[in-house]
Amino acid sequence: MISSLTSKGQPVTYSQQVIKGIEYARFAANSGFYTASYTSGVK
Repeated sequence: MISSLTSKGQPVTYSQQVIKGIEYARFAANSGFYTASYTSGVK
């Protein structure tokens, strides 16, 4: 599960969507590099 998304060190707004059991992050993307941080999902 994504916990944060950044580009050039700035937070990027995203929404999470599940399609056929797979979780996706959707966001408006400009050219450049993005960094996603994830949580393990284990409680």
